[in-house]
Amino acid sequence: MQWNWFTRAKTPSESILIGMLLLAIPAWNFSGLLIDGISFGLRLGVLVALSVILFGVMAVLMAVRHPTPHADLAARTVRVRSRVTPFADFTSAKRLFLGSRSKRVVIELHAPGRTVLLELRDSLGRVTTGRTQEAILEFLHGSGVVLPTSRDDPTGRFTELNFPGSLSREQAIALAERPLTAPDVGSGAHG
Repeated sequence: MQWNWFTRAKTPSESILIGMLLLAIPAWNFSGLLIDGISFGLRLGVLVALSVILFGVMAVLMAVRHPTPHADLAARTVRVRSRVTPFADFTSAKRLFLGSRSKRVVIELHAPGRTVLLELRDSLGRVTTGRTQEAILEFLHGSGVVLPTSRDDPTGRFTELNFPGSLSREQAIALAERPLTAPDVGSGAHG
């Protein structure tokens, strides 16, 4: 069974809209130079058509540049395009802090050459539940996530200071079971 519960890596739709608008403004000015004697309604139609084309091009570029990963729970793998990565290869997890007022809760997981984002709570504060949450928990249970270590701190006493936001597998699982917002939980300590 394939699951699509990852978020696209660092490609919010707001950036697509901002980029589209930044490209549409010069297009509006350029259309004024080319079609100077034409009515405002036609110029507005040209601008809307250019905006739709630019938005489509940017959306395709973002989808090609940052494809959405898919998880195969039976095989315990994550696939991005044609590259398949086992759950156990994901060895580090970090909670992303998206600002003090953000309701989003996101865990970033890393494997060699791979980064995936797990959105546990969206920007409206809706928590991931049901089968999707179960799939995320199965993924985290199968991962090889451990807290990072430093040769200067062999006991791990200062891990939270050296690697802020980093999570152990147990902390990531606890966060996935109960995705708190930033004011509810400290920087990496959870539970």
